[in-house]
Amino acid sequence: MKGKIMRKILLATIAILAILTSCEPRIEFDEGQWGDHAYIDVVHVFTALEEEHELNEFYTDSIMVTGIKRKLESIETEVDSLNAIATVKINAGADRSNMGIIFSHRSKSIEPLDGSPMAGILSDFSEDNGPFKYRLHSADGTTRDWEVILIE
Repeated sequence: MKGKIMRKILLATIAILAILTSCEPRIEFDEGQWGDHAYIDVVHVFTALEEEHELNEFYTDSIMVTGIKRKLESIETEVDSLNAIATVKINAGADRSNMGIIFSHRSKSIEPLDGSPMAGILSDFSEDNGPFKYRLHSADGTTRDWEVILIE
């Protein structure tokens, strides 16, 4: 009786292994079906703002901590999709020498060109360094070079 059970377990194990190893490899996702989406929707620029916060919710004593948060300096974005230009209106007097940029886009990735600052990193966006150029890569392989202009 034990021999029959052991034989059934061995055959079931072999059958499961045969099924698992005979499966074809998965086919990669066809990114090209999504078409050309190398477009920018909105551009935001920000500066870092240092603030003190009081922590007292879970503590018996109030504790003051210093933290950094983003302060948006962009007011509006005008996007010209035909010419691939995004014009961003920013607050007057914003510190352009220590500013970051964030994109809302429909592309797969964004690559800074010609020394333009990377997204999300505080960098120098002074007028002398602009306009700023970025290459958007679409899922279907299309690339489109965009120009970002900051105005007050």
